[in-house]
Amino acid sequence: MTREASGKMSFMVFLMGMMSACVIAGMSTLVRGGTWGEVGLVVFATLVATQILYLLLIFGLVVARTRK
Repeated sequence: MTREASGKMSFMVFLMGMMSACVIAGMSTLVRGGTWGEVGLVVFATLVATQILYLLLIFGLVVARTRK
């Protein structure tokens, strides 16, 4: 697998994980008896959290690669 294909595949895996985390968070809030506003808030917070984690991962990989 080429480097570019590997990068695309890892990004797709990240997107799938992000979407499933948002669905799980939203559904668990709904099942718990939350309103649709709370569901939207939880899904948005999950989106932001996964984006931050992804950026930290990329930053860590870049730093590790440049420090070799």
